[in-house]
Amino acid sequence: MSLPVRSQTPQDTGKKRAGQIADLCHYRKPGDVKMKRFCEAVIDMVDHIRQEIADVDFWRSRPAQEILKKWIIYEIDDLDLVPFEKQEKLADRFVELAKAIHTRLVAT
Repeated sequence: MSLPVRSQTPQDTGKKRAGQIADLCHYRKPGDVKMKRFCEAVIDMVDHIRQEIADVDFWRSRPAQEILKKWIIYEIDDLDLVPFEKQEKLADRFVELAKAIHTRLVAT
């Protein structure tokens, strides 16, 4: 994935990345239902994360972050997307990434 060009707005960059995820979901082998489910789940999770982190002072509230992390684990587990032993680490990574790209997520 290339870095955004300086002339792009955060909204353009976010839409481009969302489009890339959507393209990945449609570029699959026929019958690869698990990949489609995974991509759709990631898109849904990113939308939910975007809403949660938009709250004022979200990153200062450890309880809010823990609730989000538990929600992510529940979603991953409920959809049976990754093995149980990897779910917490994946949820941690989602939260870390959300914090790192907070401005781009809430601007789109």
